[in-house]
Amino acid sequence: MAAELCRRALGIDPRHAPALHLLGLIAAESGRPERAVDLFGEAIALDADAPDCATALGEALLAVQRPVDALASFRRALQLEPTSAEAHDGIGSALRALGHPDAALACHDAATSLPARRPELAFVHRAAALMELGRLDEALGATDQALARNPRSAQAWFIRSELKRYARGDADLARLEALLEEPGPGSGPPERTLLCFAAAKALLDVGDDDRAFARLHEGNRLERGTFPYDSQATYRSQLRIARAFRPALLQRFAGGGHRTEVPVFVVGMPRSGTTLIEQVLASHPSIHGAGELPMVAGLVRELCGPDLHPLEYPRALAATAPAELARLGRAYADELGALAPGKARVVDKMHDNFLYAGLIHLMLPEARIIHCRRDARDTCLSCYTKRFGTRIHYAYDLGELGLFYRGYEAVTARWRMLLPADRYIEVRYEDVVADAEREARRLVAFLGLDWDAACLEFHRIERPVRTASAVQVRQPLYATSVGRWRAVARQLGPLLDILNATPDAADGAD
Repeated sequence: MAAELCRRALGIDPRHAPALHLLGLIAAESGRPERAVDLFGEAIALDADAPDCATALGEALLAVQRPVDALASFRRALQLEPTSAEAHDGIGSALRALGHPDAALACHDAATSLPARRPELAFVHRAAALMELGRLDEALGATDQALARNPRSAQAWFIRSELKRYARGDADLARLEALLEEPGPGSGPPERTLLCFAAAKALLDVGDDDRAFARLHEGNRLERGTFPYDSQATYRSQLRIARAFRPALLQRFAGGGHRTEVPVFVVGMPRSGTTLIEQVLASHPSIHGAGELPMVAGLVRELCGPDLHPLEYPRALAATAPAELARLGRAYADELGALAPGKARVVDKMHDNFLYAGLIHLMLPEARIIHCRRDARDTCLSCYTKRFGTRIHYAYDLGELGLFYRGYEAVTARWRMLLPADRYIEVRYEDVVADAEREARRLVAFLGLDWDAACLEFHRIERPVRTASAVQVRQPLYATSVGRWRAVARQLGPLLDILNATPDAADGAD
């Protein structure tokens, strides 16, 4: 009804900024942030002095992973209304997305002292920043403060579940279950999704697997319904990437690219140990861990242009000159080096760069690529239990997850065959758990550096970690997650059917 009234208003006056603003809010709440960005932009073009619209635009820009633009929009909102809690809080969220949780924390702190429409949110975001910084007890306390202001806050419950280990009889579990059984105000699908994942985490902690998976299945189904995704098309693109990279292609670009040993890429499936490996390496005094950087994906979009989907990038290589790959490699190296001047190596842990490992080698032939592997069933199970902060589209349906994993295996099998051993190495999560020092020494040697025992104290290093593993990497290694899938195998039928199926001829890279 509200949307229809807005459209009627715009039919009378196409320059009615409040109607465009409200339509933007409706689009954002219905899971269409790209459309919301357009609508808020139109509203601001008509009324540049509306702080609420600038704040809403910042939130939509964050949702589509444009943190630099979001930061500018939030700062504009703060100029218009210096006492806006939402603008202060939004600046903090944008700074966290840009890898500056310390600076973000000051902004979230400022927001907590100002009147706000939803006063709990600044405390929720404060908890997220503290969690990234490894200040886990303080983060848990911030969720207490959020829930004191809104006991139904799904965001607060979601972060709280990530921060704590539940035991039987925990009052928090009973409160979570009550919220799910008796929905109230502010309990729409987005909030219910977060509560389902929070409750599932608690139930897994206490060993109630059947109830945990009932919540996981519901939460994943709700999240999957918020976006379009063609799993078959993605799978076909993965196979095309694997087939496109052959010795002749590497020979064509031999001797090219930009030469620097600074970049280190840690790639693999989510939940395969990529954050752990980055943390181990970042403990070395000569290595900086830069987290998950979007830079390679941006270069791929530049290579493909507006008419080609990024997963079809091998097609663009046919018309690419060696000098262009060298330019792209230099652009990446310049931006990476600026993050940590003076460091011998800088780690980019964007896990899905596994799709681009061949291209990375052509652009940056001296860069090292570390591929993290883990048992397929444990990897996929761990993905399914997480509601990721960014859109990992394939993770919310067991069948789609299995199909993506099949494509991932085809792509990485090609790199294993094609890329030189002094530039591409694989490490198994299970091997790291069994003998961390042996694997850490092997990786440090692969990077061409001298061994440093600090790499074995990775859980003590104070550095921001902005991934779903932010809590786990603050702890010493433990083996309880190895073979975890066996206890819940009956819940994983569609996944196991695909993983266990005999590979089709189409799966092969040749």
